[in-house]
Amino acid sequence: MIFLENNASFPDENRIETALSRYREGKITIGRAANIAGIPLRNMIAIAAMKNIPFQYSLDDLREDSLAIDDI
Repeated sequence: MIFLENNASFPDENRIETALSRYREGKITIGRAANIAGIPLRNMIAIAAMKNIPFQYSLDDLREDSLAIDDI
């Protein structure tokens, strides 16, 4: 199920598929895939799960997120 933000239009399926393909190949993070697709991260995670795409989160991703949190 895709949850849209208030007044949001339905996301472009091609953008979602392109982003998921790049994520599946390990070229981008799930967060970047959501950004490319123009949908909230929770939606991208749900879509990836529905398509049986394994969640990928590396130690480098954790370090990058940790640095980003420190900057907030």
